[in-house]
Amino acid sequence: MRVLKLSVEEHLGKFGVQHECFPWLVLHAGDSMTKFLVSTDGMMPYERLKGRPYGGVMCEFGQCVLYKTSAKVQGGNMEARWAKDLW
Repeated sequence: MRVLKLSVEEHLGKFGVQHECFPWLVLHAGDSMTKFLVSTDGMMPYERLKGRPYGGVMCEFGQCVLYKTSAKVQGGNMEARWAKDLW
């Protein structure tokens, strides 16, 4: 969690444990450890649970990402369907 917090602070500025994004940082740290922390037997917890290595993509916490809106596009067919936000 400390590494993730320091990384976010480097890009976005300082924040404390009372900040509203801190609980999300804790969840992201746990999710990352489940998917990528290699144990002494050479396997990751995800691999041990599912029987295969994790094959998905993970974004860095606090990274700017594009997401597709789920609501109907307002303004016709030529309006943007993707928006930017922080992960």
